[in-house]
Amino acid sequence: MRVGVAALQAILAATDVLGRAAHRVRPVRPAAADVAALFSDASPARAAAIAHAMSGTRYQNRALVEIARRRGLGILQDLVDPASVEGLRPFVGGAPAIFVCWHVGPPFGLAGALEAVGLHLLLLRRTLDYGTTPTLEVAAVDDGAARRAAFRQALARLRAGGSVLIPLDAPDAAQTAPVPCFGRARPMARGAFAMSRLTGAPVVPLVTRLDADRMVRVAIGSPLAGTRDTGDADAFETALAAGAAAWLEAYVRASPAQLRRCSLQWLLEAPRIA
Repeated sequence: MRVGVAALQAILAATDVLGRAAHRVRPVRPAAADVAALFSDASPARAAAIAHAMSGTRYQNRALVEIARRRGLGILQDLVDPASVEGLRPFVGGAPAIFVCWHVGPPFGLAGALEAVGLHLLLLRRTLDYGTTPTLEVAAVDDGAARRAAFRQALARLRAGGSVLIPLDAPDAAQTAPVPCFGRARPMARGAFAMSRLTGAPVVPLVTRLDADRMVRVAIGSPLAGTRDTGDADAFETALAAGAAAWLEAYVRASPAQLRRCSLQWLLEAPRIA
């Protein structure tokens, strides 16, 4: 039986309230101090409000994971705002692109958005236990051998005219040189930028957010590059990584509640820039 959109939204609204209330009663991670460490210009009250909102988001995300586990990923497509995926349509059947994302926003939100617009991508990530959708093929990166095979598979996909999706905060991935992000020197996973250098495909930031009306919407950045590099490989990849980091910072500052605890910690692990 399908769960209606109104029922899904009611579940998410209730879990948001529960998560915020739980954080006020017994503050745990994300701690307001951690939020203040990232948003150095935020007042204590603002940092606490962001931490409460992140807790609400965490509870909503846990509900989404459980719904996906029981009903499949396809059900989350019902929450995607159709108007928000229009920016993806030019990529359907278009030139290959390297979409990059981070662990922000609702789990499986991108799967629902891609399904809604019919954009087929190869996703490089660890093995997923909740299945996939017809538009999203997973290339596992569970260990070193798998990562190398997935890299070759992604290059072949791009050279054949297809597109790929790669998280830039993936653990254990090869890293770029550190680039500025929230006043910190944060390396990014290198694979996407190496693929751009080798194929000429542009790097396109792509995430989803769960808004206050409990609808999932797409945030897509402008392509960061679109020409093949013939010079310094490290400089080329670092420049792309800096552009991606700047886009992420602007996005998170505009939508701080979309941060997950893991992405907050990932950002805070980077040393401050002197």
